[in-house]
Amino acid sequence: MFERLSSEPIYNTRAVVRRTGVPADTFRAWERRYGVPSPLRTEGNQRLYSERDIRMISWLREQTAAGLTISQAILLMRSARTPGSAPQLTGTALIDRQIEEAIAGRPRDYPEPLSSARRRMIDAFAQMDGQAADHVLQETYAWADLEAVLVELLHGSVAEIMGRPELNPPGSPCLHFAKAFVHRKFASLLNLSNPNDGRGPVLLAGIEGEHRTLTMHLASVFLSRAGYRISFFGPDLPWPAFVEALRLSRPAVVCLSVTDRPSFDQLLAWQERLKTVSDDSGFDYQALPICYAGRIFIEDPERRRQIRGHFLGHAAQDAVAVVDEVLRSVNPQQTYAPLI
Repeated sequence: MFERLSSEPIYNTRAVVRRTGVPADTFRAWERRYGVPSPLRTEGNQRLYSERDIRMISWLREQTAAGLTISQAILLMRSARTPGSAPQLTGTALIDRQIEEAIAGRPRDYPEPLSSARRRMIDAFAQMDGQAADHVLQETYAWADLEAVLVELLHGSVAEIMGRPELNPPGSPCLHFAKAFVHRKFASLLNLSNPNDGRGPVLLAGIEGEHRTLTMHLASVFLSRAGYRISFFGPDLPWPAFVEALRLSRPAVVCLSVTDRPSFDQLLAWQERLKTVSDDSGFDYQALPICYAGRIFIEDPERRRQIRGHFLGHAAQDAVAVVDEVLRSVNPQQTYAPLI
C-alpha cells in the first residue's frame, strides 16, 4: 500500500509528531499493539522513522478522524491489495463489508488462511530450509495481524510439530531447527520493542532444569510491547543466579516456565527457599509476586492450587492481562495508560 515510499529511517520522533500531528504516545501505542509503524532503533535506542512510516501514521490518523477505530483502520490498511494506493473509505461496498466482517469476527478474505501458511512453514522446517521459512514469514506479515503471526504461525508451527509425532520422528532435526528459528525471531522482535524501558521490571526465565521456554519468550515480547521493562534469561536458570538477579534488578514480578513434574517440584522448593533469603539490599524476597506458565498446569489444573502464585494463562498473549492485574493488586493506586 505504501511500497513506493522511501523506507530509509531518517526522522526522529519530534519530526514525526510535527509532520503528522499525531502525539508520540499514540503512535508508540500503535507500534506496541499492531507493529505499525516499524521504526529503526539506533545503538542509543532512539527511534528513527521513514517517509513510509510517516505516511502510514498520517493515513491512520485520517481514518480514525473519519470515525474508524484504530483496529479497523489497521485492518483496512493490511487488506489493501493495490501497491501504492490507499483504499477509498467512502462509497465502497468492499470496505464496508470488510469492516462488518471485522466487527462480527467473521474470517476475512486473506490471500491464504494461517493454517495453510503454517503447513508451508512446517514443510520448510522439515527440510531445514531457513530461506523458505523466512519467505513464508514475510508473506504472512504482509496481510496478517502481528499477534496472529507470532501466535498462530511461529509458535503454532512448533506446537504442531511437538503434538504430531509423524512430523518429528526419532532422529529428526525438525523440532530443534524450528525452535531455534522461532526463538531467533522472538529475540529480534523483543530487541525492537524497547525492552530496557518501561514499568516493572519483569523477570522471565525457565526454572532450574526447565528447557522449554518458547511460550515464555513470546510472553516477554507481548509484555515488552505493552510497556514493561523485560529481563528474559532463557532456560534453566540456576538458583544462585536467580537470587542474584533478584538482588540486582528488584523485579516487580517474576514469571517462570514450568512444564513437567520435576520443574513443578523445583518451583515448590524455590518458594520455600525464598522464605529464608535476606540481605542488606532491602528487597523483600518473600513478598515477590511469582507468575508461572507451562503445560503441566493446563493438563492438571489442580496443581495451580499448590502454588503461591499466579497462573499466566493458556497462551502467551494472556501474560499482559495477568501481570497487569498482579501489579494492580500489589499497588492499587498505580494506573496504567490503555493502548489506543
